Amino acid sequence: MFVTLSWVVLLCAILVLFMNNWLKLVKKITAPFAVKLFAPLIIASWFMMANEFWMDWGLIWAHWECLQSLKWLSQHVHHFLGQVMVLKTVFIALIALIPTLLAKLIAKPFRPFRPPYWASIYLWLVMTIIVVLPFE
Repeated sequence: MFVTLSWVVLLCAILVLFMNNWLKLVKKITAPFAVKLFAPLIIASWFMMANEFWMDWGLIWAHWECLQSLKWLSQHVHHFLGQVMVLKTVFIALIALIPTLLAKLIAKPFRPFRPPYWASIYLWLVMTIIVVLPFE
């Protein structure tokens, strides 16, 4: 008990002694750039940890739906060597193109709009992980 109390007193004394440096550190952390960088990461991490069961269920459901779609596609294509890998590649590419195609249809032609390309890249990455990795 006394050891814990002495540690608390010692740490508080160090904190008070270097209060100016601590305040500078807090100001740097709460600067607008740092908040823009770390706040979304912290919120997204908390959301994923708080809803881990639902995230697992969603990934398993998405994996199952992708496999059902690939099964349906493979039934409608002539059988050949490497059919599953080719169909997986085409399926992932078509799903990843959806944000770009929608943006091209909706956006005005005189103004370039870059975010759909990034969305396509992220969607391609997520779809590749969902289709290739087994969730059990």
